[in-house]
Amino acid sequence: MKTNKEKIAIVGANSILAQSLYEKIKDEFEVFQVYHIHTDKIEDVASCIQINDFLSFSDEFKAIYFFSSVISFQENIDSVRKIFETNVKLLLQISSNFKSAKIIHSSSVSVFGNPGSTITEKTPVNPLSSYAFSKLWAEKIIADHFGGGVNLRMSSLFGKQMNENTFLPKIISDALNKKEITIFGDGSRKQNYIEVKQAANYFYKALSYNGKMPLLAVGEKSFSNFELAQIIQKQVEGVAIRFLGEDFSTSFEYNNVETKKALTIEENFSFESALNQLIEWKGKQF
Repeated sequence: MKTNKEKIAIVGANSILAQSLYEKIKDEFEVFQVYHIHTDKIEDVASCIQINDFLSFSDEFKAIYFFSSVISFQENIDSVRKIFETNVKLLLQISSNFKSAKIIHSSSVSVFGNPGSTITEKTPVNPLSSYAFSKLWAEKIIADHFGGGVNLRMSSLFGKQMNENTFLPKIISDALNKKEITIFGDGSRKQNYIEVKQAANYFYKALSYNGKMPLLAVGEKSFSNFELAQIIQKQVEGVAIRFLGEDFSTSFEYNNVETKKALTIEENFSFESALNQLIEWKGKQF
């Protein structure tokens, strides 16, 4: 049914971030949820459009969110090809097809490499993988896009239905299933996590941002692996924390005060409360 609402497309709609954003904007805009193959995370399938059908549209969009991404750190031909096809080529095609739409791109803090100091919006980029290079290439496409755009460099996302192949969901599952969390080294390595609703707010606010600065969508503070294990230990009764071997991985800390100022974001967010909600949800899956 046609409406008088402005149109927004979410490309890569079958993700927890896309669905959280959809809930924020669905009443304000006419939203097209664009998917590639899977729709298992999409509740409102009536608004779904397959990517090939979307690319044939001639509609005018206020904005297009680009969440589609192949995340892989394997440096083989097949992996690099997939990274390029989605992270770069598809974005370039959308930029060409929808010249007047503002494009809001989900980039990654991986573009910074391992700077060894607190990362801000002005930290020089130093991509160290094909994936990171693809995100930087995509940022250049956005910077050159006729209709304007925004690059949001995001840290690790967490929330209900998140992918199971990263550190945080793994240690939660181990706590629930094995009553044990294994941490490499002394657990001092710090990582940054942003909760899905918190991240969706950054992307919503980006609709009104017309600056050129790449933005940082990151959590309020970074947590060490041991701190994360302790939060989980308080929530899941009888969990033991075990230390194993050494961990030479880099710690990451951020300061995104310029992003918060640019997007007028005032946060009152409890990381521990959000993590406890994730633990409770995962506990119900077993």
